[in-house]
Formats: sequence, structure tokens, C-alpha cells
Amino acid sequence: MVCVPGNHDDLLRDFCGMRLFNFDIRRALGAGIFNALLAANHALDGLRRACGFGYWSLTAWIKERVADARRYMERFAGKPRAAADVKTPLPAPVASAAQYALSARRATAA
Repeated sequence: MVCVPGNHDDLLRDFCGMRLFNFDIRRALGAGIFNALLAANHALDGLRRACGFGYWSLTAWIKERVADARRYMERFAGKPRAAADVKTPLPAPVASAAQYALSARRATAA
């Protein structure tokens, strides 16, 4: 049997590559990418703070983009080929908190 440690059994990650009680402990396929993203997010956060900006999550932004792409593709799942060929605009991007705050200030000032 194979065990791939998840979020709630992270203590098992120390045993990746080992066999314990008939279980092969293996690292998840995307674990290296995820760890690299976390390191990049940490570095980006430090740079943003040094420039006077607040926290912004790179990983949350990527998750949103992937979810948007998944929803976009799901709209075409199970449809005939002709319907999938119709040009459909992508969903409008979600405004950042800073853009929302700026538009709220402009609306209040008007």
C-alpha cells in the first residue's frame, strides 16, 4: 500500500521514501512545486513589505486562476463540438482589494 502524506499528517513527510508497516511513504507529485511556491511567496511578501505594500498571497492568486480556468473549461464539458467552437468571452477579472478601495473612495468623493 502507498501512503502520500497530506496536510493533516505532515509528521509522516519525514519518512518519505521509506517503507513502514507495509506502507510505502511517498511524496506527493506536486509537493516540490508547492514548496517552491511557498518560498517564492515568502520572498515576495518580504519585498512587498520593504516597498511599503501589504500582504498579498501568490499561492491564493494562483489557486484563483486555476479555479477560473477549471470553471471556464467545465462550461464546455459535455457540449457538442459546434457549441464549444463558439467564441465566449472569459470571465471578467476580479478586482484586487486595492482597486476596490480606490473605486470606493472615488464613489464617496463624487
